[in-house]
Amino acid sequence: MRFLIILIPIFVLFSHATFAAEQRGYLYEEAIQAYQSNELDNAIIHLKNNLKEFPEFTPARILLGKVYALQENCLSAEKELTVALQERGDWQQVLPPLLNCQLQLHNTESAIYFIEQYPYQQVSELLIIRAKLALQQEQFGQAQQFASQALKLDKQDLNAQLIMAEVLVTQNQYQDAINILSTALQQRPNSVPALQLKARVLELRQNLEAALELYNRILELENNNTLALFAKASLLQKLDRGDEALKISVQLREQFPDNPFAKLLFAVISGANEIPQREVKETLNDINNQLSLVDLNKVPGGQLNLLSGYVHYLTQNYQSARREFLNYQNKHTSDATVYKLLAETSIKLSDDQQAFIYYREYNKRQPADEHALAKLLSLAKKLESTENYRSMLISAHEKFPQNASFRNHLAAIYLVSGEQNKARTLLEGTAQSNIYLLDIQLARLLISLNELEQAGKIASKLLIQQPQNPNSHQLAGDIYLAAQQPTKATVYYQQALKLQANYTPALLKLASLAYKKQDYGQVEDLLKKLKTQSVEALELKAAVAIEQRKYHSAIDYLDTVYQTQPSLKTAKALIELYDRTGQFAAAQGLLSRYIEDYKLDAELLHFKIKLALQSDQAIALKDLNTLFALYYDAPKQLKALFTLEASTTRTDGQMKIIKRLQQLDEPSEQLAFLKAQLHIKNKEFELAQAQLEWLKNHAHDAIDAIDAIDPISVQELEFNLLNSQNKHQQAKQLIKNLYEASRSVAHFKSYLGLLLQTQDTSAAITLLQSWLTKYPQDLPATYLLAKLHQQQNAPQQSILLLENSLQVSENAFTHHKLAHLYAEKNLNKALSHAQIAVQLDSQNPAFNDTYGWYLYQAQNYEKALEHFRVAMATAGQQSELIYHLAATLEKLNRPSEAITALEKLHFQDTNFKSRDKALKLYNKLKGK
Repeated sequence: MRFLIILIPIFVLFSHATFAAEQRGYLYEEAIQAYQSNELDNAIIHLKNNLKEFPEFTPARILLGKVYALQENCLSAEKELTVALQERGDWQQVLPPLLNCQLQLHNTESAIYFIEQYPYQQVSELLIIRAKLALQQEQFGQAQQFASQALKLDKQDLNAQLIMAEVLVTQNQYQDAINILSTALQQRPNSVPALQLKARVLELRQNLEAALELYNRILELENNNTLALFAKASLLQKLDRGDEALKISVQLREQFPDNPFAKLLFAVISGANEIPQREVKETLNDINNQLSLVDLNKVPGGQLNLLSGYVHYLTQNYQSARREFLNYQNKHTSDATVYKLLAETSIKLSDDQQAFIYYREYNKRQPADEHALAKLLSLAKKLESTENYRSMLISAHEKFPQNASFRNHLAAIYLVSGEQNKARTLLEGTAQSNIYLLDIQLARLLISLNELEQAGKIASKLLIQQPQNPNSHQLAGDIYLAAQQPTKATVYYQQALKLQANYTPALLKLASLAYKKQDYGQVEDLLKKLKTQSVEALELKAAVAIEQRKYHSAIDYLDTVYQTQPSLKTAKALIELYDRTGQFAAAQGLLSRYIEDYKLDAELLHFKIKLALQSDQAIALKDLNTLFALYYDAPKQLKALFTLEASTTRTDGQMKIIKRLQQLDEPSEQLAFLKAQLHIKNKEFELAQAQLEWLKNHAHDAIDAIDAIDPISVQELEFNLLNSQNKHQQAKQLIKNLYEASRSVAHFKSYLGLLLQTQDTSAAITLLQSWLTKYPQDLPATYLLAKLHQQQNAPQQSILLLENSLQVSENAFTHHKLAHLYAEKNLNKALSHAQIAVQLDSQNPAFNDTYGWYLYQAQNYEKALEHFRVAMATAGQQSELIYHLAATLEKLNRPSEAITALEKLHFQDTNFKSRDKALKLYNKLKGK
């Protein structure tokens, strides 16, 4: 009876899971059909229902993002598509709609960050977007370069032609721009973007009639084209055809009742055509109610700039807002308000230097604005010299002596300058202020200046004043921590948590202390209690993940940090992790954002060289010389550079490093060790042997020296020398002895590598079996042994090995491998293992493709299609996968979709295993 009780829930759960999976596929296919029929609202309903039940179903999320983008709901599209990328969605599918939305939202920096993480240079659509981003940043040379690359891929790419013309317009080369646009319109005479741009160029050349003719052409193609209507109304007014202009402006005002520009256009045109002033004033009142900026009696050009700037600012288009405010400021230099607007806009654009300049100008005109002065001082603290900042604080304190914040910061400056008496005088009678938060601020400033005794006095009074406030205990803990007394600090942090269980500052400090003790479990437990994930918490999680070698998790944490607070420090950490995990394109993309501004940053240069060595050694060699100069007086870094130089084909770089280390009086043992490595690289084996013998003779003499080369390293060097001389038997014996003595991973890998290199398969199998007896959880070793069994025509041993491995550790990849091994002899078992692999890693494209293909072979086409959809969401460019999808669609009697899929394939690709089958299917569907 107990057996049945256990079985029934399992059956129910299995049945529910099967039903849920079928429901997921059904909802998605319904959404696909609605999407293809342009029934976008219905598609959204199906997709939302799908994601409500199955939030990790990436195909639905990608499609939902695309549908939102088509509806120009860019905020929703950006949200869904960003999540899709985080879920490892196929970047070639996700990036175009995501980046186009960010272009519309003017999120230029974010868009560049996304695109530079991927190898977009061979994808025409993405090159165009990259060019548009460059245009938004007014980097016209770059825009032209990217557009030229796109034209190399497709000579008739309309978007590339438009960008080339746009750049020419910015350079006032109007005729060249017209020539490009005329060529584009010969190829696509009904292209509205090309017609619009050509009309604009003609208008700039004052060829108003010709421009008007083109706008009329656009309106024939799209009778409600808003931009064309605005432009036509403006042109008609310029051509003294006011009645026609007024008619269009009235139409636009009625069509867009809440659009301030439609109202302004009507106001200007109606005013110019002497419409009763009352109606004009009513229109301007509407705008004033929205933005409170428009002059009620007239609409001068500068006021239009101010209105436009405010509209852009409120819609977070800060680049455009700054441009409009600057246009207004050029005409109204005495208006103080515009300097404040420019300062706040610059802050939004992370341009603190410009913000400081504008706030300084505002302060000159409005010296009584205490809040603005505080903003100016906040910027000065980051940007000005200590002396200038001090002078500004003194002036601010004299002007506003009751401002405790100005007083506290000035006191801190005095303290850091060693002017204790001035600080004491300034703070006399104020340290016991009843303004709790300002006293906390003062104490923290004192901590940062290591004035711990004074900070302690304040903390003691605050503990008496507010003993139930966790801030008081946190402050006391911070003081003890600064005094290198972590045990006492911990007591106060724990007291803060007793008062407020999820108090973030205390949790973070305790987690940081646990990290230093290498108690990673406690770190994770503490961070789980946080309500929100701050930058500091994410950095701690990343640090723990790195220590545990969970590099992909660390990347996810740091990527979130970088999105929130982009910084060079976080970028360096990400680049290093991308390099460790083989994500070289992502590393290169992120590196390219900083390397131009930090050309002499040694760490960035080091990364640049490592990446360049994989593709362009000429660039690497040039940068190696620069890095040598930066490391010139640093022996430790020079030795790291020596290892980097070893990856190049030249040897003079390593020789130069050795000579410099000699000049720096580096120990003889270290120099001999490096020389031996160089000789091995140069195949100067006798010289290498001589250095090796010298090291052997001196290793014991220098064994207690700090910089001594240990005997194990000398033996490893000897192994490398023997192996390089193809003295495999001696090398084999030496590395075997080393491995048997140390049982280290490094020696195991070297020994195994040599056995495989010399095709000593039997010995390699024996070694792997011995290793796995001790380390049965080592999956790479397990998979390698399984592969060797297969090479020995013993697939049953491979199957047995992998099935035994599952007893030790349930692993999706192991099931995936077993599915392939069973595929030819037992389809049911292959299906079973493939299904479990997908259940364990539901988003893995390879697992979904394999499971889908076996379902296809079992004639379960509906379910196969669902798994191919999942795989396509993250690996949509894989030829085999595309063929599998098309074959399934054909079986489901959806030939047009199958043809669309097959047309994405490159049939000339010789590495495409199913090329002949795919071509045969394509010809069949096309009726050839």
